[in-house]
Amino acid sequence: MNKLSILIFFLTFLTSCNSPLGIGCPDGAIEWGDLLKIDDVTYQHHFEEAPDEPLSTSIEKGEQVGKVTYKMADNACSDHKVRNGDAAYLEKNTIVYAVKGYPSSLMVVANDKVYVADKKNNEKIGSEEIQELIKKETATID
Repeated sequence: MNKLSILIFFLTFLTSCNSPLGIGCPDGAIEWGDLLKIDDVTYQHHFEEAPDEPLSTSIEKGEQVGKVTYKMADNACSDHKVRNGDAAYLEKNTIVYAVKGYPSSLMVVANDKVYVADKKNNEKIGSEEIQELIKKETATID
């Protein structure tokens, strides 16, 4: 092998890896849960949907609360620490909206999929905290 062939092989190897340093993930393919993180809140999408079914008419998009800056699927290794702007399957630059009538700390919508808060500041949100948020919100609606 001549020097040019070795250089081309090396550059091809580096550019084919997904990590910033060109060092591939040693742990192979990863199955991420459908999540996203905005403003230190991690949201999960747990709902089964029919393909090509639009967002329910009872759910309206509110104001923009964030934007996806990194798609983890096919890019992140299993030791990746989820940061604000990260999403498992949403494409980079996907806009994230509040859901009208609910605080964005509880629920958001992106790509016509509803995501419900699961963690805030990496602490699991319990059902009691969610019930408190719902009580506060419904008290302001009445």
